[in-house]
Amino acid sequence: KGIGESFLVRREAADWGDGGKRARGAQPTPVPAAAEDMDVFPEADAPDTDNLLVAKAYYDLSEYERCAHVLSSDGTLPKSGNAKEIFLWAYSLYLVGEKRKEEEMCEVADPLEQCQITNANLRVLRNELSALHSAGRADGYALYVYGVVLKEMQAKALARRVLCESVCAAPL
Repeated sequence: KGIGESFLVRREAADWGDGGKRARGAQPTPVPAAAEDMDVFPEADAPDTDNLLVAKAYYDLSEYERCAHVLSSDGTLPKSGNAKEIFLWAYSLYLVGEKRKEEEMCEVADPLEQCQITNANLRVLRNELSALHSAGRADGYALYVYGVVLKEMQAKALARRVLCESVCAAPL
């Protein structure tokens, strides 16, 4: 073997993490049927709804207010109960408020007034996500947004607890 060929075999082995077996032509170890049937992320494979796809498009364009409106036109949690829609709605609404807060801070010259400007959507988000959390229907991502909202509202102890719950509910 030449130096280049040996490097490629080692590189493929490192990429596959199988000690070079696949790079030398060995077949991969089959996954047990029971492991294939396990549904670790139940909603991950669920098809996205039309509303969610439109909302994602708006989100990608940084049109956070439109994104939130597509998912819930009345300003409350999306009626579908889909965890992806709830997270995208809540996070988009949070970002809308942050964007407005930054714009208002640029318009105000007095530093004391700048400190008093807050995200106007925090109360709505706290009320909606609190109800979701109390009902036990919040997934890890919704809990994350709820924790961030609580932190912004200076409820640090509760925010810390909710953020810990979010990590436990949806670890990386």
